[in-house]
Amino acid sequence: MLEISIIIPVYNAESYIERCLQSIISSSVPEGSYEIIAVDDSSSDRSLELLQKMEGQIPQLHVYHRRKAGPGGARNLGMNYAKGRYIMFVDADDYINTASFSHLLSLLISQYDQDIVGFDYLKVDLEGNEKPYSNQLLPYCREMSGAEYMNMQQPLGILWGYFFNRRFVLKNNLKFQEKIAHSDEDFVSRAFCVAETVTFLPVLLYYYCYNSESVINKQGKEYEEKRFYDNMKVIDGLCIYRQELSDSFVGSGLDRKIDYLVISVIRLLVRKRMDDEFIKMCLSFFTEINLYPLPYRRYDWKYSFFRVLTYTPKRILWWKRYIDTPVIGKIAEKIF
Repeated sequence: MLEISIIIPVYNAESYIERCLQSIISSSVPEGSYEIIAVDDSSSDRSLELLQKMEGQIPQLHVYHRRKAGPGGARNLGMNYAKGRYIMFVDADDYINTASFSHLLSLLISQYDQDIVGFDYLKVDLEGNEKPYSNQLLPYCREMSGAEYMNMQQPLGILWGYFFNRRFVLKNNLKFQEKIAHSDEDFVSRAFCVAETVTFLPVLLYYYCYNSESVINKQGKEYEEKRFYDNMKVIDGLCIYRQELSDSFVGSGLDRKIDYLVISVIRLLVRKRMDDEFIKMCLSFFTEINLYPLPYRRYDWKYSFFRVLTYTPKRILWWKRYIDTPVIGKIAEKIF
């Protein structure tokens, strides 16, 4: 039984793709129980060449090529070829816990048939220092619907934090938006809205590697602005999807997710020190779709506090202006 199809979108990953693949194939899992689908998205380095070479050495590795479709397009192509019961998405610059992968595939995953199975992950810096990716507490080993979970807390839009049942993905025609950033947020949100069964396992499986010096974190103004536009496009699409929902319980869960996506944009506007006119433009867009000021919701005190502190554009611009000062900066670190 082919249990897992691991889909890896690859773009200019020649310096770390081998580490990623080795973390998977070094496990003691039988080759016939999983497959790796690597999709090169028109890399300009030697990524495709390396993958094709490794394809001849790794029986379970299948390499494909797409022409500049972005990670979403690469993942869509990978899903077209996937044959496993579950689909797992891995980023080429990250890696997995080899021992946990062996444990999951050898002993656990055959016992599950939920639509979505979540697990634990850590954030790792260049020096190998590990820390939690988030402070969310997961409801381990408890089955619930995706809507029930979304009404408890917003699911993080991290594809590599979940296994997605392939039958469930096909049944609900789940696809990624192509050529935009943050398509993972859209995919995860829609998946949780329609998932009838979700569970989380207390298994540390994934290492998210963060490099503040990476090229993606040093892009110019045009690149930064595009990511904000893409984020707003995802939020707008989810708002339209929200209007189509007939189930109020699912809708209230999606409302929570959308609200926190708006919060993440506001935080980035301040952290990235975007210029005043761009900030006002983004806030004006959210005002038009009734998401700014942040809607009054009874989530928790942190949401209410953030809502008050960012209630007007003038307040947000004030935080941006004084975020580098010693006293305000320390406060802003906890808020933004």
